[in-house]
Amino acid sequence: MNELNRQNRELPQAMRDDTLPSSLIESLTNLTRLSRKIFSIKFGSLLLVSLCMSWLGLFISDRLWDTPISVRLLVSCSGWLGAILFAWMIRRNAFLKSTSPKWLARQVRAKFGGPGDRFLGIIELAEKRNTDSPHYSESLYQAALQRVEKEISHLSLSETFDRQSGRRAGVAAILCLFATLACFYTYPGLAQNASMRWASPWSNLQRKTLTRFSEVPSILHIAKGETTTLPLTLADDSEKKPDEIQLSGPNDLILKADRKDNLYKFLIPGQQKTRRLELKAGDYRGEITLVPLTRPSIELFQATVSFPQYLSLPDYRADSFTRLVSFPIGSDLIIKGQTDRELSNVTASSDTGPLNSEKNKDSFLIRLNDLEKDQSVEIGFIDQFGLTPKQNHFIDLLALPDAPPTVNISKLPSESSILLFETKTLEIMAKDDFGVAESRLKMKAIRGNDLLIESTLYIQTEKESNLSVTNFDFPFDPRLFTLQDGDIAEFSAQVLDRMPGRELSSSRTVRFFVVGPEKHAQLIRENMETIISRTSEIAREQESLLMETIEIEEWVEDSEESLDPKTVQKLSKLADMQRTNSRNLRNNAEEGMKVLEEAARNPVFDQEALEDFGETLEKMKGVASSKMSPASSKMNLAQVSNPSSASESLAEAEQLEREAISELQEILADSSEQLDRLEALNFAQRLRKVEQTENNLTKGILKILPTSIGANIELLNPKISKEKDRMEMLQFDTHLEAGEIQKEISRFHERTGKEVYGEVSKLMEKEKTESGLLTISHKIERNIAFEAMDELESWEEKFKVWADMLDAQISPSGSDSGQGQGEGMGKDITEQILALLRIRDGQGDIIKKTQVVDSGNFKAKRENWTNTLNDQQLELMLDLTDIQIELAEESLNPLFDDTHTAMSESAIGLKKGE
Repeated sequence: MNELNRQNRELPQAMRDDTLPSSLIESLTNLTRLSRKIFSIKFGSLLLVSLCMSWLGLFISDRLWDTPISVRLLVSCSGWLGAILFAWMIRRNAFLKSTSPKWLARQVRAKFGGPGDRFLGIIELAEKRNTDSPHYSESLYQAALQRVEKEISHLSLSETFDRQSGRRAGVAAILCLFATLACFYTYPGLAQNASMRWASPWSNLQRKTLTRFSEVPSILHIAKGETTTLPLTLADDSEKKPDEIQLSGPNDLILKADRKDNLYKFLIPGQQKTRRLELKAGDYRGEITLVPLTRPSIELFQATVSFPQYLSLPDYRADSFTRLVSFPIGSDLIIKGQTDRELSNVTASSDTGPLNSEKNKDSFLIRLNDLEKDQSVEIGFIDQFGLTPKQNHFIDLLALPDAPPTVNISKLPSESSILLFETKTLEIMAKDDFGVAESRLKMKAIRGNDLLIESTLYIQTEKESNLSVTNFDFPFDPRLFTLQDGDIAEFSAQVLDRMPGRELSSSRTVRFFVVGPEKHAQLIRENMETIISRTSEIAREQESLLMETIEIEEWVEDSEESLDPKTVQKLSKLADMQRTNSRNLRNNAEEGMKVLEEAARNPVFDQEALEDFGETLEKMKGVASSKMSPASSKMNLAQVSNPSSASESLAEAEQLEREAISELQEILADSSEQLDRLEALNFAQRLRKVEQTENNLTKGILKILPTSIGANIELLNPKISKEKDRMEMLQFDTHLEAGEIQKEISRFHERTGKEVYGEVSKLMEKEKTESGLLTISHKIERNIAFEAMDELESWEEKFKVWADMLDAQISPSGSDSGQGQGEGMGKDITEQILALLRIRDGQGDIIKKTQVVDSGNFKAKRENWTNTLNDQQLELMLDLTDIQIELAEESLNPLFDDTHTAMSESAIGLKKGE
């Protein structure tokens, strides 16, 4: 009853009027209920079908291809639009229309015809009855009502609506729903992915496939023009694993790859242009764009070496793209590089393992610290597109030990002689691989068994730390160290680099044998005598060759048609002997030139005598080339000629040989006179040397006299005692030298017959020179100073007189010649010019020595050097004055005066030690 009242409330006012019997009202209520059920089921099923079909369409589409957003929108929106349409039809048919009696009556009329039509009429009459219509008839209404009520009661109103379409819609909905659920059950992941793509078709959500790969690049950058391998790996959750997959592209490009386990490998041929390839793998569909690019390369590569701290060297930057970098052990290294593209990864490794690397966009940096050994570093990188260079970059690192420095005294032999007044420059050059810190020069002077000097003369400290080569010059003058004839001076250089704890490195030892000018002159004269002696032997050999030539010439004249083999053989041998003799004479002259060059070092030699000897040597060369060699050629010509021609050639050879012998005899005669003159000069020089020695001994005794006078020799100061012993030994050597000079002068007098030499020899013998000088040596030994000094002064004067006597014998002709040359405007000033050149060289030596003393590197006694240099400067001034007097040219006097002034100021400064 309650249900009936509720339904009655839902009907319109006309239907709730009591004019319609309850049976008709109940029929309308049943029809309303039935229409709602049928139409709800029908259109609800269609709504579900629409949604399911839309989802299934997308699901199936995704299996065939990667459904684009536009298609997804179409499919999804179609389903949802259909669902909305069917929902609206449910509302309209099941809820809006089913509440209308007329619509219900029309449905009955449509099904049952007349009864339904009369049922519709009753409902319409009922509406007019309530509106007081003039056309309404109550009687007619009641009659029709009874009839309709009766007819409706006999109708099967449940068949009013077509149930078959609803059933078909329901079956379709069930099938669609089953298909959808089956997809979710069978492929839950795919179904879920399809649902999300279906629910939000505008999103970029990637579709899920049965065939799934770990990663498929949408853009693949490959090396331009090179075959590339593209590996594709199936994902672990891939539900389908096709045996073969395919890449296809334009120009009928088709690439296939077979599965090996879960891996496929495509071999892509070299490409020059960008291409789009389609990937087909089961239900998977994808697109890969191939972009050919040149391989990346290094545009800038630098290696910066930070040296060990002790070297104090600035960082060194190696040249770009170097393949080898060397550095001292313990250095740090920074390798910097810049590529032509931005980098995604940089790897570096060495022989010891991987190295840490840093990258920043298109550059990279590798640090290596405290390198102790050689290494090879390999650098690889990958650019932002995944490309690698054609080959990795290699750089060899060469760790060099800091080798000890080296030092050398160049341009001088290990042993050589030096004249007492000569200056030789020692050129010291030090080298180190990473920088010289300090170089030194040490000296040792030896006299007999005594060590006179052993000290470091010069220390040059380098302020700049990167000087790998350094040098300095040191002028060695024996007089600066008060050395004497016979002393030995040894020099060695030392060098130190900057390595802590390094010991000094030393050079070879250069040894100088100090030779006095007199002894040197004697040696030179002996060498000259050897040259002349060889020349004499060559002349005798030439005379023998002449005799053999004459003999063979007679044999040839006796020959008639041709020379017999024995004669030809003798001619050949004779020609060889002539060539040998010519070569010996030429070699002898060359050797003489070397002796002459050595003699030129000694200014005590008479310049004219040296010039004469030089002319003699030139004559020897001339004889060898113009006489002896042509004679040999004539002999060779005679061998291949007929007897007549051979006789003429031998006659010419004989004439040449005679001329050679004649010229050689002249040479020997001239040489004998030259040697006699040189020997005579040597006697005077040696006597003056003894004079100078006696003078020096007098000064030496006077110097030690204040501390040694009256003292017992055993109680003398060790230093004084040592100096006394030195002077005693020097006087002993002098007495031997004087005895030798006396004997040589006597022999010279006997050989030459020159009276002055006999007179000097008799005077020396009368004064008992040798024993007298020995007596002085004994007095020095016993510290009898005053007697020794008196006798030294006496002997000094005697030797001076004897030297003057010999000089007077040699000089007169030279003096007259010099005076003759000084007269007139056309005088020869060659000797003066040569003397000025010697003064210039001497002044240059003084400047070099002064610079050494003035430098802060000089470590010897400054006072000794400055005093000696002062004496040398004064000596040059005197020599310059002599030349000025000899030239006697007014126009040159201002120049000489200026030079004198400069020399005087220099001497004053040296004396003051400034």
